[in-house]
Amino acid sequence: MHADAAGTPHEGLGAQSILVIVGTRPEMIKLEGIVELLGDSAVVAATGQHYDDILVHRQFVQLPVRSIPLERSMGALTRAKQIAAGIESAIEAIEKVQPRCVIVQGDTNTALAGALAANAAEVPLIHVEAGLRSFDRRMPEEHNRVLVDHMADLLLAPTEVNRSNLLREGLADQSIRVTGNTVVDAVDRHMPAASVRARVVSAHGLESGRFILATLHRPENVDSRTRVAELLALLDSAPLPVVLTVHPRWRALVPDDVRRFTNLELVEPLEYADFLALFAESAAAITDSGGLQEEATVVKKPTLVIRRSTERPEAIGSFTTLAKTISEARAVLEGWRSGTEDLQEVLQATPSPYGDHGSSQRCVESIVEFLA
Repeated sequence: MHADAAGTPHEGLGAQSILVIVGTRPEMIKLEGIVELLGDSAVVAATGQHYDDILVHRQFVQLPVRSIPLERSMGALTRAKQIAAGIESAIEAIEKVQPRCVIVQGDTNTALAGALAANAAEVPLIHVEAGLRSFDRRMPEEHNRVLVDHMADLLLAPTEVNRSNLLREGLADQSIRVTGNTVVDAVDRHMPAASVRARVVSAHGLESGRFILATLHRPENVDSRTRVAELLALLDSAPLPVVLTVHPRWRALVPDDVRRFTNLELVEPLEYADFLALFAESAAAITDSGGLQEEATVVKKPTLVIRRSTERPEAIGSFTTLAKTISEARAVLEGWRSGTEDLQEVLQATPSPYGDHGSSQRCVESIVEFLA
């Protein structure tokens, strides 16, 4: 199945000359603006790292250029097998498209697989969202992002912090461009109007500003039945009702007696626009997602991050609070018990550390300059 592009090739680039390799919804969302600006110069190939009708498929088929669904589902594989399958898919796409360059985004197994395939094929590699570091080698994503950065020919870093990380590792300054983070463009593109947000909130039986939105998906939080139960109990103790999206990777670990958590509603994965609608109308958020930490700086909501470490330190102390333990997380929730209105007011006047709405344009300008 191919989706034909509605646009024309970007000026200075040939038709279908740039291969964009994706595997998860966050990659697609963050690359949409770049893909649209590239027009018919871009071809998107999906590896199938995640395959879920809401999480990935609908996002993929809506991309505004020719797309190649590679018909492999990597979701049930181990990490090593995901990377191996992703390399095979990426090489298949490279052979089919014969691109001038390959673009990968972020720190997924797909990004690493695409980078390895591009290097093997001697095709220039561009890394969008380069230079993020948690300095925690227990995270598979840290392995991926470091390796991709060191294989890339053009490094599109969201912030000066990211640029400094790359320079510290000996990467060439001339290969780095600071562009801002394309998540800012994505939130602006997908955020529903106030009337639509109100309908989404109402459909969940919630009251605007009187609930907390939560997401969990990282292995350190959801690969253990005991840890899942602890986190569900924590969320149930929150000062406001909590809506928790259940990622496919841990759906089977939800306890049979989940109904005892009376302050907690578990929901299936949401369309991105519906997710943003709830986020915008929430009082606060709880997450282990990297992307949501960034989105919090655009939506202007206080966000509790339950993780051992984060590769997005720019938002800590303003939009986000990092809690490494359950007890630290519980202390944050207690602080929210008196309300988050004052904090939200402060955040409304706080600029996002990830830049403005021109990030995708700056990325494309850097790509065009690189290929000139």
